[in-house]
Amino acid sequence: MTCSIHRARTPAAVALAMALCTPRLAVAQAAAPGNVDTGIRWNQCYRSGSDALADCRTTDFPAQDGAAGRDTDPRTRGGADGWLGLSFRRLCVSGEYAGRGTCAMLPSPGDDQDDWGCIEDQLTGLMMEVKATTGKRARDLRYTNYSRDYDPLGQYRSPTDASGYIDGINAARLCGFHDWELGHTDKIQSVMDYGVMVAGAARVDDRFLPTTNADWYWNASLNPTSPSTAFAMDFGSGAASNSAERGTLRYVQAVRNGKPGHGPKGRYEPSEDGTEIRDTTANAKLIWRRCVEGMAWDGVTCAGTPDVFTQEEALAHAAREAASLGVPWRVPSVKELNWLVHREYASPAIDHLAFPATPPLPTWTSTPEVRSPATAWAVEFDVGGIGTWSRDGLLVLRLARDPDWRGR
Repeated sequence: MTCSIHRARTPAAVALAMALCTPRLAVAQAAAPGNVDTGIRWNQCYRSGSDALADCRTTDFPAQDGAAGRDTDPRTRGGADGWLGLSFRRLCVSGEYAGRGTCAMLPSPGDDQDDWGCIEDQLTGLMMEVKATTGKRARDLRYTNYSRDYDPLGQYRSPTDASGYIDGINAARLCGFHDWELGHTDKIQSVMDYGVMVAGAARVDDRFLPTTNADWYWNASLNPTSPSTAFAMDFGSGAASNSAERGTLRYVQAVRNGKPGHGPKGRYEPSEDGTEIRDTTANAKLIWRRCVEGMAWDGVTCAGTPDVFTQEEALAHAAREAASLGVPWRVPSVKELNWLVHREYASPAIDHLAFPATPPLPTWTSTPEVRSPATAWAVEFDVGGIGTWSRDGLLVLRLARDPDWRGR
């Protein structure tokens, strides 16, 4: 785009023109290397005044989901190890990597030692089970999700419960490990591909997770206000909900490892003036505004009344903030915003010290619902659900930026 502020006709266009034409102003850069892409493609961005998805390079809203991340960098967007900035390695049930020893380069899913059993995400360090087509780890087996604290029928750790299934693959040392667990929502979501447009298809890269069902999978995020229900993620849509009773039969996705480390001062480090929070987790390197838009840090808490935006207004507001302040603030992706959710906390489901007075309300992301572009993804901070809202809906907004900008 050429420098033509005088020709701009909308606030968003003015913001982008200012950002491009004024040397001191910043435009949001690609996401930090540790952050996981959502799978949104380069041609799945919004332009002002339209719900149609367009080329991200031509939009008047910079730094949308499809315009940022590892998939925008030629060095990290190759598709051989996973679509659009994702990066996976296959492992056989024996624990050998594909192409090593007796593990074939392209093994088939199964339970035998030389069958395909797992993938390793090279960005997060997470390892995910790849279901077999038959046998004890068959893709069509479903389970309840009880716990020590809620086990009304005595099924916890039974073969038909998620806990018993995890016990079984740990005893069998799936892929050479015995520390498998029922993953939390943020870990399970890390392999989602929100750019998959085919209705009814599982939202994953099916070259690396070919036996994933387009359906609900239990996870370890419990509901602190209702012990009879727990969270699950829908691999058919990308949503997360805590509405199902724990006796409901659902699929299970086993997870292990990851990069849990964070900075020496804890996960969340406030800026000197207290207005920003740096997330030091290896999987989620971002800097956040401590308060949602419309509220302000007063030295103790976030004071004031939150502003609400349509999703288009949220994108335009982020562009104006980046242009006027010279700091590349942007609307986070659905995976980035989900990393802030702490579902074990009573409402709001977020760290109450790092992000005080957070409204327990749906919060916009820049991730479109590509199957229905008039809607976009949001994370609600009452209990931590993930879902879609009409882009005309009025939701709150928390801005983020990447931590390597100008070394800050």
